[in-house]
Amino acid sequence: MRALDAGGSAVVCGGHCWVERRLFEVIGEWGASAGSPRTVVLLDRHSQHAAWRAAQWWDRLPVRAGIDREALVVAPPGWLAALGPAGEPRPAPDGDAAILAVVHRVLLARLVHRYRRHLERTSPVHDGPVVRTLGQVVADVRSDRDDGEAALFDLLDAADTLGRVGEAVGRAEPAFLVDYGGLP
Repeated sequence: MRALDAGGSAVVCGGHCWVERRLFEVIGEWGASAGSPRTVVLLDRHSQHAAWRAAQWWDRLPVRAGIDREALVVAPPGWLAALGPAGEPRPAPDGDAAILAVVHRVLLARLVHRYRRHLERTSPVHDGPVVRTLGQVVADVRSDRDDGEAALFDLLDAADTLGRVGEAVGRAEPAFLVDYGGLP
């Protein structure tokens, strides 16, 4: 697999920034609509982590004459369909278990995969800071996924809950039938 050049890497980092900014919004909105205090606090924390990761990606964007950094922050394929346009409300799945499943089993799982694909395409010549950031954000997202899964397991107590979770995941996944990695 061919390494990304500096321009290609900047585009991918801009996509990461968009995804994390939007996750901050969506996870925060869904957390505010959750029913249990545990879910509210968990999703608020994970929303804040997404904001931190977005700032890390913003810092990886090139600062050079003639480059509009904000123009690089664009939704990668699949992510716009999954999260909706920036700044617009996104309806939450039905119930805490369904929210946790979509966030942790779909969105954060896809995000880790996207980051791993980027790592495979990095160049040792110009991507040192990006490689370091990828290591940090992958660890952060995996930790959030583990916390979310633990909370979800505690909510999977009835067949109707399992059904709502399965339906919510089934509605979220089709957005990613495109090349959701979006790496050139």
